[in-house]
Amino acid sequence: MASGQPGPRDEVPGAWALPLDGSNSRVGVDCVGSVLFGQTDWPRRLQSGLGNSLHPPNLDHDHDQIDEVHWLADHEAFHATRELARAEKLFAGNTSGSVYRVLREVALRSAPGTAVVGIFPDRGDRYADTVYADEHWIAHGMPEHPGAARPRRVLPGTPVTSWSHLRKDESAPRPALLFVESNTTGTGMRALALARDKGFEPVFAGGMIPELFRLAAAADLLAAQLDLAAGVPHQPRCVPAGYAGIRFLTAPHMGVLASIDGTDEARTIAEVTQVTVTAHPGDRVAPAIDAYGRLGYVIAHGVTRADVMAALSKAHAAITVRTVD
Repeated sequence: MASGQPGPRDEVPGAWALPLDGSNSRVGVDCVGSVLFGQTDWPRRLQSGLGNSLHPPNLDHDHDQIDEVHWLADHEAFHATRELARAEKLFAGNTSGSVYRVLREVALRSAPGTAVVGIFPDRGDRYADTVYADEHWIAHGMPEHPGAARPRRVLPGTPVTSWSHLRKDESAPRPALLFVESNTTGTGMRALALARDKGFEPVFAGGMIPELFRLAAAADLLAAQLDLAAGVPHQPRCVPAGYAGIRFLTAPHMGVLASIDGTDEARTIAEVTQVTVTAHPGDRVAPAIDAYGRLGYVIAHGVTRADVMAALSKAHAAITVRTVD
């Protein structure tokens, strides 16, 4: 397999995989915010020598020769460039750094005996004041974390903002939503980190989270999960639509639930979209110590976070949980 950066020249440098059976595949490397492979132009990208705001004519032909495309964000390319210098003692530019990161990914998944070849097209001296300068990173708010350990698989036409890849091989595994039952301590956070390292994009989607996501981002996670499970191409698109929040109803002390009053009043609050009671009179209840102690919930959606928090507080104050010993 070969890996390299496309540009306005006659060749498409990149990465090539050359298995023992004589076959080969070509991988193109581009940057987030470049139009070369169908992404939207973002002229403020920091990577230089890689990517373009114009589509060069040679790519009309070369597109058919490329089996896979990777896009890296600025901080991912910069981190990879420094890692190339640190680990391989090669003083190169951010294009070579991007190719280096993709080469490692291709080598990791290739069969034993496969030769993986990459093209490093730039020297490091041109990047001494940018990629290798801490002041440049600070001035542009570059994160210290190198980003995802593995790329996220996307479908054609999907906007990308971090390391992602598109494969033309339709028999390759399609992207999927991954559900991880996760707590906020211990192994829960580690499970999400492992999912991210394996190329998934973890989203908190348990319980009522899909509803909050639908309100705040205009994206239906449940519909997307069903489509993907059925083999229907579906890439969730997120459109900022304000803020959403949830507040749970709980018992003030141990006893038998007599009633939950004030829910009708809570529903009249402008930002409140849903008031649901899941407990029933006669149930044994106690102050919640886990999810099983919840008696219901209130969901609110508003233009600002402050609007949502105020609505939830107002609704909670209107609702009274009554218990008897």
